[in-house]
Amino acid sequence: MSSYKYYITVLKKVSFDEELFQKEYEKACSVLLGGELIRLKSWRRMYVTRNPHLESI
Repeated sequence: MSSYKYYITVLKKVSFDEELFQKEYEKACSVLLGGELIRLKSWRRMYVTRNPHLESI
């Protein structure tokens, strides 16, 4: 499993809590590089749009 897929899995699992989601997102951003980081940021935008309880992040 790639690091990108790993962090997507983690973020989906912690999305019930916006603070925890943000913490894990920041951790993922510090680890991922280049294209994976860009993909993660794009994924986050779409995911937050579909999960309004995370919009305050």
